[in-house]
Amino acid sequence: MSWQRSLLFSFIGSLIWGGILMVPGHPTFTLRPDLQDHVSNTYMSLVFWKKGFQIQQEGPENYLDHDLSPNSQSFAKNLGIPSDDVLKFRDGQGPTPLLIVWPWMPRPYPVGCFLFFTPFGALIQSGVSPPLVFALVIFSFLLIAHLCFFLILPFYLEELRSQSRGIKLLAGLLCLFIYQELILWACQGMYDGVGVTILVMSFISYSKKNWFACIAFFCLAFFIHYRALFWAPLPILALWSWTQDPRRNENLLKISPVQFFLIGIAVCIGLFSLWTFHLTWLSLHRDYNEMKNNRFFLSLTELPKKEFFAWIFLLIPWSWFSLKHKQIMTWSCVLWATIVLTSMPFVKAWYLLFLTPFLFLPLQDGLSPLTKTKLRLSNLALYAYLGGCVFSDSPCELYLWKQLFHLKDVV
Repeated sequence: MSWQRSLLFSFIGSLIWGGILMVPGHPTFTLRPDLQDHVSNTYMSLVFWKKGFQIQQEGPENYLDHDLSPNSQSFAKNLGIPSDDVLKFRDGQGPTPLLIVWPWMPRPYPVGCFLFFTPFGALIQSGVSPPLVFALVIFSFLLIAHLCFFLILPFYLEELRSQSRGIKLLAGLLCLFIYQELILWACQGMYDGVGVTILVMSFISYSKKNWFACIAFFCLAFFIHYRALFWAPLPILALWSWTQDPRRNENLLKISPVQFFLIGIAVCIGLFSLWTFHLTWLSLHRDYNEMKNNRFFLSLTELPKKEFFAWIFLLIPWSWFSLKHKQIMTWSCVLWATIVLTSMPFVKAWYLLFLTPFLFLPLQDGLSPLTKTKLRLSNLALYAYLGGCVFSDSPCELYLWKQLFHLKDVV
């Protein structure tokens, strides 16, 4: 599908979902009025330009004041924002109020996040109605989610063109499953889909053996969202693959100076994000240890939980099946994600979106459509287990559609 058609279908799809979100009539324009990350991130983009990296080391309430004025409290109440999340700048300059969730907590987001939300924050700063801005934020999430889906679709085209009806059906169901996962979190105000979309571009570059583009897109994804670290082996494998490519010098000469410059900028941005991640990790680890809810989290003072042992038993046959078909990248990324999860004391349901690449990772050339579908189904088993066990949000329960059929309960 051409990029023009993808863009057109993405725009139409986003308008349709935008219309659906208008049915509950919630002013933050989401299916889940209790999730306001898109609201908080929009206002935090304004705080970032005043406070800089301080926001990654201290909670906003350390350098902002709580706004107790009746107008601000009434405005927040109409949006469903808790009264404790209503703040203002101490110098009185800027929009009133600032609506920021968990104001006691440092912001665990990279600089790329605040840059993404800056245009929306600027609209609020200039006096545009906040609910309208929130609607524009969600629409941008939906547009990006659709574009991401159309980037993923080619990974399934071979299976969808198979002669077997069973393979076509399974591949089609997996496509719909990925679509609903992308749309679910876009409709709930989570910007993770932006980082996932850039990650997909990294995987596409990997499958086309554009090794340096793969590394650059990964660095950009990390600059947008730290959870891109779930896929840290990807740029390492891309660099290794380049060193093993017999045409590496020839391919290197084909890269223009402009491309070299852009790749260099992307790598610098990635390294810069490692530094900001370090700031955030040191600030958050203490708080997250107090709030720990990850069933995979391993500490020196606690025994591993039974869910972790069940994961190991699931991982052993999966590893055999994956390595049998030479899926080295998938295998290494799954092992790395396991290590990352064991060091994260705190997880939330929407973190699962960053694991969706399990469902569309590039597969080894020369495999039959049936084998490819089996590999994707085995990856789906891992994804479903992690969702239901670690993130307490089983993707197989299809929450998006449940919420659509119970809109009255959402209001």
